[in-house]
Amino acid sequence: GGTDLEALCAQEAARVGSRSFLFVFTDLWQDPDAVEAGLRRIRRKCRAATVVQLRTREEEEFFARGAHLLRDMETGEVLEVDAAQAKDAYAGALRAHGLRLAAACSRLNLRLVTARTDAPLDGVLRKMLT
Repeated sequence: GGTDLEALCAQEAARVGSRSFLFVFTDLWQDPDAVEAGLRRIRRKCRAATVVQLRTREEEEFFARGAHLLRDMETGEVLEVDAAQAKDAYAGALRAHGLRLAAACSRLNLRLVTARTDAPLDGVLRKMLT
């Protein structure tokens, strides 16, 4: 099912202490305005927070060619996509979404780290902690 990151952040903000350092692990595939609203609640309550955006290789490296059936993991919706026709639009939408999220994190003084699920864990941890 879908994730309501804004509601989840509101729930967790009630549990977070003012001296807390918080890590939020999410794919961030939600509306950036809702993400920002949720993270704002968290940020008000903790000393510092890092948002770790989890991405798969397939999300970053679009298909080279051919027709593909894509199924939304949260809704089950299926979409037929021709890679050659959709690649540029996908890359542009991915870039725009990432820029909106980065701007939201910057406004909230949150650190944003992108981590691929196929990357070695030690490298991901190093990115999070440096």
